[in-house]
Amino acid sequence: MSAFVGLLKLDVAPAPLSTGAAMLERLRHRVDAEGWDARHVRASGPIALGSAILNSTLQAHFEREHPDSALSLTTSDGKSLWFAGDVRLDSRDELARHLELPVEQSHNWSDSRLVLETYQRFGQETPRKLKGDFAFAIWDEARSTLFCARDRFGVRPFYFAFVPEKLLAFANEIKALWPALPFPPRPDEAHIADYLVGGFASFSRTFYEGIERLPPAHTLTLDLSGSAPPRQNVYFSLDGAHELHLDSDADYAHQLRAGFERSIRERAQCPSRLAVFLSGGLDSSSVAAVATRQTPPEKHPLLALSMVFARFKDCDERRWIEPNLASGAGLLEREWVWGDDIGALNSIERVVWHLDGPPPGVNTCSTWAQYAPLQKAGARVVLDGHGGDEVIFLGYERINELINARRFKDARHELLLLRRHGITKASATPLLWAHLSQKARGTRFIGRFMRALPSRSAPRPASKNSPRPLSEIEEGVAIVRQLVRAEKRPLLPSPSLPPEAASVREHHLHTLTTALQPLALEAMDAIAGAHALEVRAPFWEEELVKLCLSFPSDQKLRHGWNRWVMRRAMEGLLPPSVQWRRAKTNFAPQMIFGLRSVERARVEAQLDEPGMLENWVDIARTRELWAELQSLPLESVRAAQIAFALWRVLALGVWLQGFSSSEATSVSSGKTATKTI
Repeated sequence: MSAFVGLLKLDVAPAPLSTGAAMLERLRHRVDAEGWDARHVRASGPIALGSAILNSTLQAHFEREHPDSALSLTTSDGKSLWFAGDVRLDSRDELARHLELPVEQSHNWSDSRLVLETYQRFGQETPRKLKGDFAFAIWDEARSTLFCARDRFGVRPFYFAFVPEKLLAFANEIKALWPALPFPPRPDEAHIADYLVGGFASFSRTFYEGIERLPPAHTLTLDLSGSAPPRQNVYFSLDGAHELHLDSDADYAHQLRAGFERSIRERAQCPSRLAVFLSGGLDSSSVAAVATRQTPPEKHPLLALSMVFARFKDCDERRWIEPNLASGAGLLEREWVWGDDIGALNSIERVVWHLDGPPPGVNTCSTWAQYAPLQKAGARVVLDGHGGDEVIFLGYERINELINARRFKDARHELLLLRRHGITKASATPLLWAHLSQKARGTRFIGRFMRALPSRSAPRPASKNSPRPLSEIEEGVAIVRQLVRAEKRPLLPSPSLPPEAASVREHHLHTLTTALQPLALEAMDAIAGAHALEVRAPFWEEELVKLCLSFPSDQKLRHGWNRWVMRRAMEGLLPPSVQWRRAKTNFAPQMIFGLRSVERARVEAQLDEPGMLENWVDIARTRELWAELQSLPLESVRAAQIAFALWRVLALGVWLQGFSSSEATSVSSGKTATKTI
């Protein structure tokens, strides 16, 4: 984890060293004291770059102790390459072979130095050669070119602002851009509209006009010697056509386990204490179980942090967490965070400042409360199970795939088992009749029929960002639409359904490549960065993602079990009660309680003085919904729908209330190590 900033003056005027220092100052929270003391800002001609590194990798000391060697490289023609970025590299031995370097040297050099060596050898093909999580910029003095890149899935953020004929500024948090820009912060109304209805389709928009994010798997190049704007290119895409064919279920499980172990082994490397987020679910439990076996003995015990509940018994997952702790006896040290009184608006003002916008999901603010204990315990790296549903894939669309293949008996069998497991209430009869009707009439009725089925008659996955299954979130979005003022409704994106896909793999590919995935990863990065921690997501590893996408659909859903291949791969590592756990926990009652009780004063104060929020929503109608929420049982579906809608609106309102003041507030000053060349 690093803080990095940069400013390139397009008029070839000298880039002020003081501006680079002011930009980096706004990212002070991202690194520990040791990293901040070794921060480095340099300027030469039109470019200023700044960086500070967190002590989260085995090679971080190289950058702190030898910044010139880590952050710059002199080429054979006597010109310089300068680096600023946030990089964690995997497969160092493979990269050393590409660069024809001694393996020992590649393991001693910092990630930044290896990226510079790779760029010197391969130029703009560099991102294709790198494995891991990265966002970086390289100033190529000989070519007067700025070259930037972001990793394949957007684990590390990269934000930039381009002002024609004036400047290009970039950083890994938006707040760091403002000291360099000639315009004040302005809200992007189109992005706000997308946020309200959860319709994010853009990979580049942010909540601020004039500020963009570099999409995942993209490079950005700006040639100062020309007059063209920066150009973006894609360097990686997933292959949705390839299917892996192996001899047995055991072979598929073995391949997945080997890939998962490799990913965690790479991400478990750190010089300080390693932590894991451990819930009772399959994903985080698998991460914890494998991490205890892939971490060097001297790093034991791993700190396992779990949010648990005393009053909300149905939200408490200790009956699954404790068997995991027992199976890792001596390898995991538990840390409970009591969540009964932690609401969906917990620390919301700090959250929106660090995220540079309202949070993407209702669990973001509660997640905030989990980082302080890790920071206090001396952890610098935490492994997160985020992405298991998306990468391994739940596979419910296989029902439709079986019907389309006229495998009615298999479709009925899977559906009956899903009913038995409590995943769906759907009956097989209407699905089979729909298919027969389609064949009889020669229409595409089946696709429209399947998409139109409500959650009570079609299997739907639960979202990790939602308090209830997806259909109830969609109902919450419908409520938000009704709250939006008439003059703003033209900005709202039209309701849309996922594109019709012919196979489970097409659905899987669509899920992996939506704009929601990098948004969630960016939020994770910002919340961890606020606590000088680095969060690592083992599921978002290139080879693992490609492997899971290539699995046949019966490895994703089999015998009524979603993520079938993952459950098989964890045989012997997980307690059976966790390995074959059927349903996810419904946290909606606790979230509703939090709004109605813990956060009541905050909610009512905001509705009394809505500020800029009143430009977007009908406050009178919002108050009516708030009153209705008070009268509903905590377990009510309607209560969950209203709570989601209110949370979305209120989170936006908090950001809008602090919009001007938050960006005008100066951050604390400090001594900055600077260098002018």
